[in-house]
Amino acid sequence: MGDTIINRATKAALLSAFLFPGSGQIFLKKYNHGVPLIILTVAGIGCLCWYIVNVVLEVLKSGPITSPKSFNLFHFLLIIFFIVLIWLYSIFEAYWLGKKEMMRSAANVRQ
Repeated sequence: MGDTIINRATKAALLSAFLFPGSGQIFLKKYNHGVPLIILTVAGIGCLCWYIVNVVLEVLKSGPITSPKSFNLFHFLLIIFFIVLIWLYSIFEAYWLGKKEMMRSAANVRQ
């Protein structure tokens, strides 16, 4: 039966992977780790939305994009890259914090 129970480290990593970056840290009550990750991710998503809205407004005003100045794909991909990087960092950190917590509690049980 013990094999089917998901440990806290795995659960935290899964929360960060599938729910939202930082949610695993919040689950582990590591608010000072989770909240900045959530803020960075929301800011990145906000930048993407702002960027997309500006491009759509420009297309609506002037027709199809004719110059590369109006849509800089590099900036768009850079924002996506940083969001993915934050997301991956969040998963690994949540797992690491969970493992650290489990080892600390196991050491306390032995004493």
